[in-house]
Amino acid sequence: LALLSAGLLVERTGRRRAELSLGERLRFETLLAEQAATFSRVSGTDVDREIERALRRNADFLAVDWSGLTEYSEDSQTARVTHWWMAEGMDPPPVALGFDEIPWSVTQLRQGETVRFTQIEGLPGSEAAVDRQTYRRLGVKSQVAIPLTVEGTVVGALAFSAVATERTWRDEFVQRLQLLGEVFANTLSRRRAEMEGERLRQDLAHVGRVATVGELTTSLAHELTQPLTAILANAQAARRILESDGPDLAELRAIVGDIVDDDKRASEVINRLRG
Repeated sequence: LALLSAGLLVERTGRRRAELSLGERLRFETLLAEQAATFSRVSGTDVDREIERALRRNADFLAVDWSGLTEYSEDSQTARVTHWWMAEGMDPPPVALGFDEIPWSVTQLRQGETVRFTQIEGLPGSEAAVDRQTYRRLGVKSQVAIPLTVEGTVVGALAFSAVATERTWRDEFVQRLQLLGEVFANTLSRRRAEMEGERLRQDLAHVGRVATVGELTTSLAHELTQPLTAILANAQAARRILESDGPDLAELRAIVGDIVDDDKRASEVINRLRG
């Protein structure tokens, strides 16, 4: 009877543990599904807000102190933290880390590998010696980092860090975090496309403005050429008349009148274009 009771107790404990694990997994999958649906429809300025909200919710669920989204610089020298969440009372994460500060981690991530450790001492030997020093300096005890891949290229990472206490990363959660990483990567890809589209629109607008200025310049040159040419021709004619022995004053008056009229035409052109 004692053995039977013990067996039933063990079975009940195992079943209870399995139920808790299943319930936890279900809640996490529900959370990820909600975030995937949200990111599929947000755009523009709402993207940044939703990324920070997702970082907070996932960090709360995983019971970690830091969560952050990093993007790699174009020169492949720096991992810049673009979005982050931190628990109350925690110091904020660094704005950026040089690749030379976490060389082993960056190499793994850029190869598409997830980086995770429960203890800093668990990082591989001399290969990760520099990484261990950096994580100790930052106060990180445990971390999981998911590579973010856009069009076959790793452009950054999604990281969750435990600072207060060590954290064990179960395989099932890491696998689902990888799915979350894909959602974030798709969001970054879409945002980059939107930014590129906006840049192209601005370039086209600039080209349009330059073309308009060119057209105005051409129009100004064309409209001013006629009165200025007439003024020059009349002035030369007046000079020839004045150099003659008996200048025709009536002709000179007519020429001066034409010069005044052409000058007024030129002024009207300038004022119209200025307006």
